[in-house]
Amino acid sequence: MRRHWTLPLALAATLCACDSSDPDQGAIDTSAANHETARSLKPRLDAETGADAIPGLVAGQNALNADLFARLPATLDGQNAMISTLSAHLALGMTWAGATGETRDQMAGALRFDESTHAAHNALTQALLSRALPAYENDWGEKRDAVELSIVHGVWGRKNLTWKAPFLDILAENYGTGVETLDFGCASEASRQFINDWVAAATRDRVRDLLPEGSITGDTALVLTNALYFKAPWQTPFERDLTIQDDFTLLDGATVQADFVREKAHLAYAEGENWQAVEKPFRGGELRMLFVLPAQGAFESFTATFDSAALADIVTRLNAASPEVDLALPKFEFETSLSLKAPLIDLGMPLPFNPDLSDFSGMTFDTTALTIDDIFHKTFIALDESGVEAAAATAILMTDTAAPMPEDDPKIFHANRPFLFAIRDAQTNAVLFYGRVLNPK
Repeated sequence: MRRHWTLPLALAATLCACDSSDPDQGAIDTSAANHETARSLKPRLDAETGADAIPGLVAGQNALNADLFARLPATLDGQNAMISTLSAHLALGMTWAGATGETRDQMAGALRFDESTHAAHNALTQALLSRALPAYENDWGEKRDAVELSIVHGVWGRKNLTWKAPFLDILAENYGTGVETLDFGCASEASRQFINDWVAAATRDRVRDLLPEGSITGDTALVLTNALYFKAPWQTPFERDLTIQDDFTLLDGATVQADFVREKAHLAYAEGENWQAVEKPFRGGELRMLFVLPAQGAFESFTATFDSAALADIVTRLNAASPEVDLALPKFEFETSLSLKAPLIDLGMPLPFNPDLSDFSGMTFDTTALTIDDIFHKTFIALDESGVEAAAATAILMTDTAAPMPEDDPKIFHANRPFLFAIRDAQTNAVLFYGRVLNPK
């Protein structure tokens, strides 16, 4: 039988002891006397635990990536767009830790989760974090910028909820976090600003205002967030004096002027009947940026059938040869903001969003009526001569009322028309960011 949580009268009086004419009393007091953390004492798992499940996890993530990108909202039609399924997968993994029954089964089916998912998330996260490198300067005065990569989680719960030990154990062991308390009831707007500031700090101010105005209310019970930040120099930077302005042809045939970085270098390269692909490594070599350029006029037909299997095929072909490539890429910078609620419902998990049927009773003793209200996802990317900076954040709001080529002429890869890109890890095949550039301006 489904039970809805009712506050005891005394507790209700305590929670509502704020001026009803001014529900937000200014800044949140996070001092020890007013701020609590519910966290398991269990340590985080080591990097080896769950490592053997990384290939299956990544395969599922990449399949979900294609599914989500194919379901971008109509508001993004004709626009540049980028998602980080890695960020969303991690936030949803924490949410799945408290799902039970058919809700759990639907999430597992849509997200490609299984019993190894939490440990695999931990192992993959630690593997990716090991790609970070410090800045250095050698004896000859040569300087190299750092490879920065951070993946952090924050879980924010409403005051006076009591969280179940197994849920807290999973958060601590696999995601390195606990539940921090905020007063969503009496300080909903201040709580929203507090979480947004945390996300902004975790992404070096590249993802701001993740939670839109009005998204936190007195009904909000839990906010689960992931923040992913990446900044890395190219292994071989583009020379700035080679950058030129040239035409970029849009989908409708019109052209815009863009700054193009250029080089001739030996790079992983592949081509097919109606596409070309090239991959340029970042410092350290493990993290790389893949560019896929459909033939002129073929972008829409190509992307309509481009899935995780096609991506894997291109990656396999890339590893076969490194010819000299005449490379030209437009400099670009943009951000994407969207809700993942509708795409995930369409992928077969409506129950988690249904306030009458969802079951997240594995999270808290106080209610079985938790439901996902929305999933906000925001990304940022900038590419120039020196390297790439990218960031992503995901917030889940839960309520309790609802073959080698010969050396001859260089291969020509001029991305002067719409193209796809992915920032990926060569060792695990994990895709950190995936997007499209339709207009670099």
